[in-house]
Amino acid sequence: MSVGIYDEHAHEVRLTSYGEPGDPLQVPKLAPEETFSWWVYQHQQPLIIPSLDVETRFPVVVEMLRTRGVRSVCALPLTAVHRRLGALTLDCTQILFVRDRLFVGLFDVSSVRHPVPAC
Repeated sequence: MSVGIYDEHAHEVRLTSYGEPGDPLQVPKLAPEETFSWWVYQHQQPLIIPSLDVETRFPVVVEMLRTRGVRSVCALPLTAVHRRLGALTLDCTQILFVRDRLFVGLFDVSSVRHPVPAC
């Protein structure tokens, strides 16, 4: 799971990523355009990648996730009342099956203990 907040003025995405519950992961410095968060920020719609094996738009991030055993991703827009913020990204070690824009899969977020602070 990760949270990416896009700073439009600095043109950078601030990523916080977690592996095991409460265990932050080191995330390398990435150009905003290389991240799921930037894409979701720009389009304001979910980004569902059922299989990283066929994803070509985000090569650096995809390779990093593959080394962690991730096989699929769902990134959702984060917004405040009148402001776009970035994305909440959930990853899965299984391939998702997509049907009619609704996905059937399992994202285990039951262990998330850190709420995203209000802006």
